[in-house]
Amino acid sequence: MANWKHRCDILKIVHDDELTIREQVQKIADEISKCSGFNDTLFAEYLTELLDLDEEEEVEQEANGVLRDIYDYADENLIWTSG
Repeated sequence: MANWKHRCDILKIVHDDELTIREQVQKIADEISKCSGFNDTLFAEYLTELLDLDEEEEVEQEANGVLRDIYDYADENLIWTSG
């Protein structure tokens, strides 16, 4: 079992079906920016920039790519991402 160094609960946001994709992206960016495990990354900024895209589909596709990178980074750096 891993000894998690940080906790950043973004999975609950990803699975919140009441939020639009833009709301999810903004909330995940907010959560990551508060989590000390992500201090040296630009993930929150990348996610925030996605909100400028016109199409919802585009936001969702790009956000999914960034989320994969976030989860990979979290695993490598022992950041717990679910509740």
